Amino acid sequence: MAQQGFEIREEMMFGVSADTLWKLVGPGFAEVHQWASNVDFTTGKGMAKLPGAPCNERVCDVNVKGFGQVSERLEAYNEQTMTLAYEANQGLPGWVTRAANRWTVEAVDADTSRLVMLAEFRTKGLMGWVMNGLMERKMTQTVRTVLQDLKVYIETGKVSANKQARLNELAQKGVAA
Repeated sequence: MAQQGFEIREEMMFGVSADTLWKLVGPGFAEVHQWASNVDFTTGKGMAKLPGAPCNERVCDVNVKGFGQVSERLEAYNEQTMTLAYEANQGLPGWVTRAANRWTVEAVDADTSRLVMLAEFRTKGLMGWVMNGLMERKMTQTVRTVLQDLKVYIETGKVSANKQARLNELAQKGVAA
């Protein structure tokens, strides 16, 4: 069976400057667990190979069905254009051959910014064929949740209701996040 897949393009406006947003998603690349409800813990790994990058990759303990610990390697990082791109290089189901994402922060005005996210997924084999549509729906929902979590966190300084619920769930299990 031929490879198949899909792309997800989402964008969201934020009531903060582009510089403020970039600091959280660019230099804060390895700290996504602080605000994203589908990421329980992250850690930066390896010396940065790209100029200005905070690390070479991040390892994420994710709260997404079918995934556990995922390692994501930075493929592009540009402070001037406020763009970063990463690709999962470990922790994907065998039928997923590519999971990549590009984030671009754009200034709208002095106090408003936009984040454009372009995610790409490729699958293979019978399982990929069977799961492709379901995965597209789930990953679209996941991307939208990440953006909403980010919006709440950066505009209020507090985690979203989804992230707080996840933190409470982890605390009940005795897991430190």
